[in-house]
Amino acid sequence: FATGDSITYSITKASYDELKRIDLLVNLQGVDSTDGVFAVYAPQGAVTTLQQAFPNDPNIERFTGFDWESLPVLDTRTNLSKPDIAFAGVDPAQLNAIGGLTLTNGNSADVSQLTGNNVFVSQLAADKLNVKTGDTLTVYGNGQTQGLHVAGIVKPEAAAGVIGTSGLTPDGGVTAPLALVQQLTGHAGKVNFITVTLHGTERSSLGRSNAAQITLNSYLATPAAQQALGIGSTDAKAVKIKQDSVNSAETFGNIFTTIFLVLGLFSIAAGVLLIFMIFVMLAAERKSEMGMARAIGAKQINLVQSFVAEGMAYDVLSGAIGTALGIAAAFLLVIGGIKLILGSQGDLFAAHVTGPSLVVSYCLGVVLTFVAVTATAWRSSR
Repeated sequence: FATGDSITYSITKASYDELKRIDLLVNLQGVDSTDGVFAVYAPQGAVTTLQQAFPNDPNIERFTGFDWESLPVLDTRTNLSKPDIAFAGVDPAQLNAIGGLTLTNGNSADVSQLTGNNVFVSQLAADKLNVKTGDTLTVYGNGQTQGLHVAGIVKPEAAAGVIGTSGLTPDGGVTAPLALVQQLTGHAGKVNFITVTLHGTERSSLGRSNAAQITLNSYLATPAAQQALGIGSTDAKAVKIKQDSVNSAETFGNIFTTIFLVLGLFSIAAGVLLIFMIFVMLAAERKSEMGMARAIGAKQINLVQSFVAEGMAYDVLSGAIGTALGIAAAFLLVIGGIKLILGSQGDLFAAHVTGPSLVVSYCLGVVLTFVAVTATAWRSSR
């Protein structure tokens, strides 16, 4: 249980940290998934049109437009380069409204610096290029080169050009002014990534995803929406990117929980046999005592009760100790084993256990031990 909790918690937390206030996205290609999401462009004014279409919606708070592009980048200080860095061009005011960016030291980044050629580099891209704050990057696009000033290193987030811990952007990303990215790629006045922020916090807004998707898809199927988005007769689709990511994390964690439960059944079976053998030995040592007790009038049920009472004392204590040791073993596996295998990528995983897992684990141990003790006591009393 603790291993599954740790994996579910870690991946789920990564999804929330990555997407922040981004709950849904509008796939202009008309597919209910993220496939080809960057392939179709819409006028930049479509974001304003969408915002005006839902002024007082109980679920939808705001829309944000990005120009998302992949460009080759060179760090002039380290002379390291990557051919496929994701650039997330965004208006700093819109970015600030959906949570902004977080520096690697945990402080909020000053997104008002996203003007001119100032950019923020994600930790992943910074590691690939050995980038430091203040470095100058050279980016190549649309037949021209452009020097960029690194205003800071930020955590991996969707707004920082990083989507999907599985690697949609394996070399990391850069957050840049929207106009700069449009200029570098020849897409002036256009966006290809429209996100939707729902009312609530990063986590509480998740419950509004289904209702918001239905509302959005109904609107996006109208001719007015198609004209505003400039996509012809194609029905754009709202994709529950955050909910899908969280559900995938929970499914992945449940798979690990199931695997370890199946393996744990062998340990449980061995433990039940061991308990049975211990109490059989205790009964054998007390055969004469039981005989004298019966001789002075004790009944068989009295002998069973004495063994069960003794067994329950061991049961309650050993259940707590076993649960604690099980959690320690799971944390050691997650923190030590996984991080040892995955290296720096294993930093994603953190030890975690939930209250229900503690209760179920403890009760499972107590109940199984009680059944084994009771069965042994009945057999020994005969």
